[in-house]
Amino acid sequence: MITMTMLAPYSAASVSILWRKVKLEINLKDDLDRTPLHHAIIAPNFPIAVYLHENAANPNAVTIKRETALHFAAEKESKELLKPLLSKGADINAVTYRSTPLHLALAEGKMDFVEFLLHKNASLIATCTFLWCYLTAWKILRGKRKSKEQFWLSKSKAAEALNRKDYFGAVKLYTETLYCSPKDATILCNRSLCWLLLNEGGTCIRTS
Repeated sequence: MITMTMLAPYSAASVSILWRKVKLEINLKDDLDRTPLHHAIIAPNFPIAVYLHENAANPNAVTIKRETALHFAAEKESKELLKPLLSKGADINAVTYRSTPLHLALAEGKMDFVEFLLHKNASLIATCTFLWCYLTAWKILRGKRKSKEQFWLSKSKAAEALNRKDYFGAVKLYTETLYCSPKDATILCNRSLCWLLLNEGGTCIRTS
């Protein structure tokens, strides 16, 4: 019997044609309880994964190890699948015999993925058998908090330097804050103003 699991490695167009011609069970599981969506993410074949997702694939189906689509996405760093999976109700804190998607992302060192999950309120205290999962997540949050504090401190000091007409000092401080917020319009404008007041119009144009 042809199943969607067998077709997961192929193109979305091929699967779409067969889907219309033959009624295939989109959530049928193999002997490890993996669904076609799981296989598509593992392959990885993201177009197929998106197609399955858009055609009623269950985002919370679990394998015999309690793994979900989000766990496999975390291991493969499939960020393009995160939003659609979560929008369909994928459990961001689903726990396997080991950990959550957040903990797996930490294990793989995928910091962009980790920050995205934390931003989506992934739990740091969900069941995890690895102590270093908690330690790493705590270090990331502490680092982000310190970075934010440093940003506001530098921005405040830059404004003070500008007010007392220490334009060169203000430029230096505004430049430091741009490492934390490179598109901050206020900082960019104020730094450009400082260059103008220093009679460095050419520098102002290059750095604005």
